[in-house]
Amino acid sequence: MFASGIVSFSFTTGVESNKNTLQTVVSETISSKCQQKNINFSSHIGGTELEGDWDAIMAVLGLVRDNLLAAGAVTVSAKFNLHTRSDRIVTLNDEMKEIELEYQKLQ
Repeated sequence: MFASGIVSFSFTTGVESNKNTLQTVVSETISSKCQQKNINFSSHIGGTELEGDWDAIMAVLGLVRDNLLAAGAVTVSAKFNLHTRSDRIVTLNDEMKEIELEYQKLQ
């Protein structure tokens, strides 16, 4: 069992009218809670990447969901990928470099 890794995620809410407000809720929750829980994070066009302890990451994702519902989202859907390697350590910086290379290929 691995205690830490990287999670890539994005949320959708099914509410278009206050989309900017809900995006702000996600950003503010991520930035404040990740600092408190010692989680590294980075946002990009495809979503957000979190690096740290699995339990702490899942707690932050739960808070994002709760805060979105409290801010008026009727439904909240989350898509996420869990990244763990047993052959080497992969950091958030490594992941972001790979994402940047993929975007460069598309241009």
